[in-house]
Amino acid sequence: MADIKEEERIARLEEKVEGLSKRLDRIEARLDRMEIDLKEIKKEVHNIELSMKESIYKLDKKFTILFLILIFLVIFLNQNTLKFLFQMLGFLK
Repeated sequence: MADIKEEERIARLEEKVEGLSKRLDRIEARLDRMEIDLKEIKKEVHNIELSMKESIYKLDKKFTILFLILIFLVIFLNQNTLKFLFQMLGFLK
């Protein structure tokens, strides 16, 4: 009698172990898919970073050109002011 109960208990435990094994297999499969997804996400982030750096470089280039144009216009349009400033600083007499 005790042997039958023990065998039933062992059979139930084996079923539970099998079920847990199957669950672990499914979890491992999900983790593998997630790892692939993570690699793809990292690639996308890298591509976005590169495009952002390129955009910032283009904007920086435009800003520099516009700043130089602005300085030239200020100097060209305010020649008398510059002459006065140079006289004040002692560069011109």
